[in-house]
Amino acid sequence: MSAAEAKNNVNQIWKYLTAFLLAGFFLCGVFLFRNYGTSSDEINQIEAGHIIWAAICEKLGKPSPDFGNLPKLEEYYNRFYGQAATFPTVLIEAVRHFQMDISSIVRLRHFWNFLMYFTGLVCLGILARLRFKRYDAVFLLLLLHILTPRLFGDAFYNDRDVMLISLFWISLLCFEFFCRRPGILTALLCAFFFALAINTRYFGLVLLFLPVIYLLRRETKQKLPALFLLLFVPAFFYLMTPVLWTDFFSRFAAGFRLFSSGQQRTQETKGLADILFFGKYIPENNLPFYYVPLWIFISTPLIPQFLTITGLIQSFRGKTGIMDRFMQILLCLGIAAVMLIRPVLYNGWRHMYFFYVPFFWFTGTGIRFLMEKKQKRLKFVGIVLIFLSAGWTAYRISRLHPYEYVYLNPLFSSREDEFDRDFWRLSTTESLKWIWDQEQDEFRVCDTNAGLNNHIIGLFPWQRDHIIISQYNALHRFPSDYLIANYSGVIGNEQLFPLFDSVYIIERDGVKLAEVYKRYPALEPSIRSISPGSPEMIDGEIDLELEWRSTRLQNDEDELVIEFTDKMTLSGIALLPGDDEHEYARSPEVSISDDGKTWKKIPVTVSNLFDLSFSPTETRWIRIKNTKPADVHWSFREILFYN
Repeated sequence: MSAAEAKNNVNQIWKYLTAFLLAGFFLCGVFLFRNYGTSSDEINQIEAGHIIWAAICEKLGKPSPDFGNLPKLEEYYNRFYGQAATFPTVLIEAVRHFQMDISSIVRLRHFWNFLMYFTGLVCLGILARLRFKRYDAVFLLLLLHILTPRLFGDAFYNDRDVMLISLFWISLLCFEFFCRRPGILTALLCAFFFALAINTRYFGLVLLFLPVIYLLRRETKQKLPALFLLLFVPAFFYLMTPVLWTDFFSRFAAGFRLFSSGQQRTQETKGLADILFFGKYIPENNLPFYYVPLWIFISTPLIPQFLTITGLIQSFRGKTGIMDRFMQILLCLGIAAVMLIRPVLYNGWRHMYFFYVPFFWFTGTGIRFLMEKKQKRLKFVGIVLIFLSAGWTAYRISRLHPYEYVYLNPLFSSREDEFDRDFWRLSTTESLKWIWDQEQDEFRVCDTNAGLNNHIIGLFPWQRDHIIISQYNALHRFPSDYLIANYSGVIGNEQLFPLFDSVYIIERDGVKLAEVYKRYPALEPSIRSISPGSPEMIDGEIDLELEWRSTRLQNDEDELVIEFTDKMTLSGIALLPGDDEHEYARSPEVSISDDGKTWKKIPVTVSNLFDLSFSPTETRWIRIKNTKPADVHWSFREILFYN
């Protein structure tokens, strides 16, 4: 066998390994897409798809389904968010006459997002094969891309940032075909995917640099197809963005300003939201200039970073093609621009995930440089390190699943609690499912920072129908049975809620993502007297017909006195408000007594507006007194005691 034949046989082996890698990843996605909870943005994206469908129906003069109280597209605050990349899921809903349950829509979108991500990886593989002409580099590049933890999970539910990466790879492959065979058809294909990327996020506009660089090159002879490409992009973008169908230029400019400056986020938060970064709270509109590059460094495996730096250096040394020049501009000038402009960012650096495109482009260049090394020992060591890195990262992904986005590389993995952790709130879905498994019946649940209303849609309808949602520290007449606490933005690894016990913890590598608490069971004390009110208000059975209400506004003389038959130990009281939920005690003070005459004030923590908690205390008498006037009456219908 000649050396050329042996080399070709080795290349064929890598080719089959690449095919097996892609097939294995596809099967992995098919089995895993149901494992992921609902992300924070999904309810908004589903609604946006329905609003756009209604707008298209109105434009065509066709009847639109009843989507409830959704606003018209022109009035929708998210109207500039394009939905073209995920619109096929809306078409599937339309085929089903929009009768699909929302939990089925969530799973459908997860699978579609994964299909798009997988398609992008296939396009990257073809692109790498055309560049490197060797399958060992293609295999290693795809392996490292697939085993990027922050992308692995987001591929299923992040239909903005990771979808943009997929569309970049598809667009780049189309442009490669255009460069090889410039013509109207390849220009149309490029323009369509360029427009789709821009529709997904305005960052996709950077793709227009490709035909511009193509036109500026001296050796370019067929300039007309590139000009057609540049003309077709706005045409396709117009067609797939209904909000631009009237007053295209002014609305496009408004949308561009909104996203480039972070105005939409600052309109929602007034720029006052804090970002947890290295254990400190930093205002989102005053992030340090190194925020994005440092996030890239700490949240990406180390070996790919080394290969990327190597590939970037090699790209400046060797002959530079259109793609290499574009990637140099995108990576170097892009990150420099972000450091200078310091846009409003949150949820880590996910809005800048498109930097992964030039990152992996130069990772591939670095791999090719390694594989073409003549020093066999150096080449062998490099390949071993790549496989060791991939193996360790695969292990970490399996440990973090389905919360891969909390990954930090080995240099920072012990500091995961110093950053926003579960910013997608996927753990809320798991928490609700756990509670459902315990109860199998109706229950009340509240939350802190868990976004129940957005994430309950991931449950099946027969589960949602038995869940009553309330808000912690909000007005409601009944106490919640459970509380779900999310740890995103929380420093440390502990949250305490008076009158609630921790019953379930979701954690990864010892760092809590969420915690489920169950309310203490109420005591059934024996009462000798209560003033004001009646004994029925202390029996633990909430009766909506019962209510005591003061005859005057709250003042420093109002008091509730209860005498127990015998001494009992208490650690908390809940005063459930009457018909007007605003009439809760505004400034309660708790005192205890053994004789009803001599009173001792005890320190109290007020939470949930009507929960009063204190250190375990033995008493025969207890008094609750308002200490300050308020402009509302005081009312209650039930008093619950806890220990």
